[in-house]
Amino acid sequence: MDNIEKVKPVIPLDYYLESLDKLNSMGVKFITYDDLEFENDYDFENGYPDEFKRWNQKIKERGDKNIYVLIQHDTDAGFQSTIALSKHEKKLNAVASIMTFARWQGSNESGEIESYPISFNELHNLKSEGFMIGYHCNAIHTSGFNEDFVYENFYKDILILKEFNISFFSPHGGKVLDGIGNVSFDYMKDIRNGGYKKFYSDEDTHKYFKKLRWIHNKFSCKFNGYYSDGGLKRRLKINQENTNLNEWIKNMQPGKRYRMLIHPQYYGRGELEQFETDLEWYNRLF
Repeated sequence: MDNIEKVKPVIPLDYYLESLDKLNSMGVKFITYDDLEFENDYDFENGYPDEFKRWNQKIKERGDKNIYVLIQHDTDAGFQSTIALSKHEKKLNAVASIMTFARWQGSNESGEIESYPISFNELHNLKSEGFMIGYHCNAIHTSGFNEDFVYENFYKDILILKEFNISFFSPHGGKVLDGIGNVSFDYMKDIRNGGYKKFYSDEDTHKYFKKLRWIHNKFSCKFNGYYSDGGLKRRLKINQENTNLNEWIKNMQPGKRYRMLIHPQYYGRGELEQFETDLEWYNRLF
């Protein structure tokens, strides 16, 4: 497999780094999913309401006026850019929750599923600096769109990533076939029903699976505001105004928490892919 990323970024890296500088100047505190108040709240269908209640109660008790920001990275095709962008974040005293594949089809022509080529050593280094590692679930893709293997591959990927002590997962968007994608499966119901017992008999492994939480894409915990660059190329083409991260940051309020979904492959230096759009903020970047 060719391990060189083929995806050209569409946003200058400095634009994102300047956004982090702005957040730092606002005194923002960066958090990950590990910092939230989940305790025994597994009510993913309703947005983990007890977690949000506990979080806000503690903010109120402390008279806390800080702004809290959770950055989430979905690695997607950005296995190299995820590491690079995260290192820039570390230099700016920011941390992120990195959702990574364990395996993927990649750029091979045979369609064979291979190990996702992200550096586990680099991920461990980032984890030691306060970053969080989660699973970006692409189980329908690793199953070749054969629904009979989705849950087996889901659990297998979680165990591949076990060295990072995975607690959270987020389904990948990606290709959909006949209306079926990674988000189409009830992973949490399968966990509740002990579906992993079909594949693993070890009780410690069972305990590990039972702590998993679906944290983004269809189900999520609560925030006071969200930013996402998901589908950025398409959204630039159709002139969506809510794509400007710097403009979104201006609306943050003290004592609130926010999430920024950032796909690292969109940001870079050197040769960039520029889109024709009427969005003035984007055109000013070039």
